[in-house]
Amino acid sequence: MAGTTRFKRTQFVVDRAYQLRFVLRLISVVFGVVIVSLLACSSIMWFSLTQRNDNVDLYAFIEMASTVTLALSIEVMVALPVIYYFGIRHTHRVVGPIERIKRTLKAISEGDFSARIHPRKGDVLMDLCNSINVMAEQLEQREKNKQ
Repeated sequence: MAGTTRFKRTQFVVDRAYQLRFVLRLISVVFGVVIVSLLACSSIMWFSLTQRNDNVDLYAFIEMASTVTLALSIEVMVALPVIYYFGIRHTHRVVGPIERIKRTLKAISEGDFSARIHPRKGDVLMDLCNSINVMAEQLEQREKNKQ
Protein backbone atom coordinates (compact mmCIF):
# COMPACT_ATOMS: atom_id res chain seq x y z
CA MET A 1 0.00 0.00 0.00
CA ALA A 2 1.48 3.29 -1.06
CA GLY A 3 1.63 6.03 1.51
CA THR A 4 0.96 3.89 4.55
CA THR A 5 3.04 4.11 7.68
CA ARG A 6 5.00 1.00 8.63
CA PHE A 7 4.65 -0.02 12.27
CA LYS A 8 7.20 -2.17 14.01
CA ARG A 9 6.11 -4.72 16.58
CA THR A 10 7.16 -3.52 20.01
CA GLN A 11 5.89 -6.46 22.02
CA PHE A 12 4.80 -9.98 21.22
CA VAL A 13 2.66 -10.64 24.29
CA VAL A 14 -0.49 -8.63 23.63
CA ASP A 15 -3.20 -10.76 25.26
CA ARG A 16 -1.26 -12.65 27.94
CA ALA A 17 -4.08 -14.98 28.98
CA TYR A 18 -4.93 -16.16 25.45
CA GLN A 19 -1.34 -16.47 24.29
CA LEU A 20 -0.14 -18.37 27.37
CA ARG A 21 -3.16 -20.67 27.21
CA PHE A 22 -2.27 -21.46 23.59
CA VAL A 23 1.38 -22.17 24.45
CA LEU A 24 0.41 -24.35 27.43
CA ARG A 25 -1.83 -26.40 25.16
CA LEU A 26 1.08 -26.92 22.77
CA ILE A 27 3.35 -27.93 25.64
CA SER A 28 0.76 -30.37 27.02
CA VAL A 29 0.52 -32.00 23.58
CA VAL A 30 4.31 -32.38 23.53
CA PHE A 31 4.28 -33.94 27.01
CA GLY A 32 1.49 -36.29 25.91
CA VAL A 33 3.56 -37.39 22.93
CA VAL A 34 6.60 -37.89 25.18
CA ILE A 35 4.63 -40.07 27.61
CA VAL A 36 3.20 -42.17 24.80
CA SER A 37 6.69 -42.48 23.30
CA LEU A 38 8.15 -43.59 26.62
CA LEU A 39 5.43 -46.20 27.05
CA ALA A 40 5.90 -47.45 23.49
CA CYS A 41 9.70 -47.62 23.84
CA SER A 42 9.44 -49.40 27.18
CA SER A 43 7.00 -51.94 25.75
CA ILE A 44 9.20 -52.59 22.72
CA MET A 45 12.31 -52.97 24.88
CA TRP A 46 10.51 -55.31 27.29
CA PHE A 47 9.20 -57.39 24.40
CA SER A 48 12.69 -57.47 22.84
CA LEU A 49 14.31 -58.61 26.07
CA THR A 50 11.72 -61.31 26.76
CA GLN A 51 12.02 -62.74 23.24
CA ARG A 52 15.77 -63.35 23.48
CA ASN A 53 15.62 -65.76 26.36
CA ASP A 54 13.53 -66.84 29.26
CA ASN A 55 15.65 -64.96 31.76
CA VAL A 56 14.81 -61.29 31.53
CA ASP A 57 17.76 -59.14 32.47
CA LEU A 58 16.01 -56.48 34.53
CA TYR A 59 19.21 -54.46 34.81
CA ALA A 60 19.50 -54.26 31.00
CA PHE A 61 15.86 -53.17 30.74
CA ILE A 62 16.32 -50.44 33.37
CA GLU A 63 19.51 -49.27 31.69
CA MET A 64 17.85 -49.03 28.26
CA ALA A 65 14.75 -47.35 29.70
CA SER A 66 16.81 -44.77 31.56
CA THR A 67 18.81 -44.02 28.39
CA VAL A 68 15.62 -43.48 26.40
CA THR A 69 14.13 -41.36 29.19
CA LEU A 70 17.26 -39.22 29.36
CA ALA A 71 17.28 -38.70 25.59
CA LEU A 72 13.60 -37.73 25.52
CA SER A 73 14.07 -35.43 28.52
CA ILE A 74 16.90 -33.58 26.79
CA GLU A 75 14.81 -33.25 23.63
CA VAL A 76 11.88 -31.84 25.61
CA MET A 77 14.12 -29.36 27.45
CA VAL A 78 15.45 -28.12 24.12
CA ALA A 79 11.97 -28.05 22.57
CA LEU A 80 10.18 -26.13 25.36
CA PRO A 81 11.78 -22.72 24.75
CA VAL A 82 11.35 -23.18 20.99
CA ILE A 83 7.67 -24.05 21.44
CA TYR A 84 7.17 -21.08 23.76
CA TYR A 85 8.85 -18.62 21.37
CA PHE A 86 7.05 -19.76 18.23
CA GLY A 87 3.74 -20.16 20.07
CA ILE A 88 3.83 -16.58 21.34
CA ARG A 89 5.00 -15.31 17.97
CA HIS A 90 2.27 -17.19 16.11
CA THR A 91 -0.53 -16.05 18.41
CA HIS A 92 0.70 -12.47 18.13
CA ARG A 93 -0.18 -12.52 14.43
CA VAL A 94 -3.82 -13.02 15.42
CA VAL A 95 -4.07 -11.27 18.79
CA GLY A 96 -2.20 -8.14 17.68
CA PRO A 97 -4.61 -7.29 14.85
CA ILE A 98 -7.62 -8.10 17.03
CA GLU A 99 -6.43 -5.61 19.66
CA ARG A 100 -5.89 -2.93 16.99
CA ILE A 101 -9.32 -3.70 15.49
CA LYS A 102 -10.94 -3.32 18.93
CA ARG A 103 -9.27 0.05 19.54
CA THR A 104 -10.20 1.34 16.08
CA LEU A 105 -13.81 0.18 16.30
CA LYS A 106 -14.12 1.80 19.72
CA ALA A 107 -12.83 5.09 18.28
CA ILE A 108 -15.27 4.83 15.34
CA SER A 109 -18.16 4.10 17.71
CA GLU A 110 -17.24 7.24 19.64
CA GLY A 111 -17.46 9.29 16.44
CA ASP A 112 -13.82 9.39 15.33
CA PHE A 113 -14.31 8.33 11.70
CA SER A 114 -10.70 9.20 10.89
CA ALA A 115 -9.45 6.22 12.93
CA ARG A 116 -7.71 3.61 10.81
CA ILE A 117 -6.10 0.24 11.34
CA HIS A 118 -2.57 -0.07 10.04
CA PRO A 119 -2.08 -3.77 9.29
CA ARG A 120 1.44 -5.12 9.33
CA LYS A 121 3.00 -7.48 6.86
CA GLY A 122 2.08 -11.01 7.88
CA ASP A 123 -0.97 -10.11 9.97
CA VAL A 124 -3.57 -12.83 9.66
CA LEU A 125 -6.59 -10.52 9.65
CA MET A 126 -5.31 -8.08 6.99
CA ASP A 127 -8.46 -8.40 4.84
CA LEU A 128 -10.68 -7.60 7.81
CA CYS A 129 -8.51 -4.59 8.72
CA ASN A 130 -8.76 -3.29 5.16
CA SER A 131 -12.55 -3.76 5.15
CA ILE A 132 -12.87 -1.82 8.41
CA ASN A 133 -10.70 0.95 6.96
CA VAL A 134 -12.97 1.15 3.89
CA MET A 135 -16.03 1.29 6.15
CA ALA A 136 -14.45 4.07 8.22
CA GLU A 137 -13.62 6.05 5.05
CA GLN A 138 -17.22 5.74 3.85
CA LEU A 139 -18.57 6.80 7.24
CA GLU A 140 -16.19 9.76 7.24
CA GLN A 141 -17.36 10.78 3.74
CA ARG A 142 -21.03 10.51 4.77
CA GLU A 143 -20.36 12.63 7.84
CA LYS A 144 -18.63 15.29 5.72
CA ASN A 145 -21.49 15.26 3.17
CA LYS A 146 -24.03 15.85 5.96
CA GLN A 147 -22.22 18.96 7.11
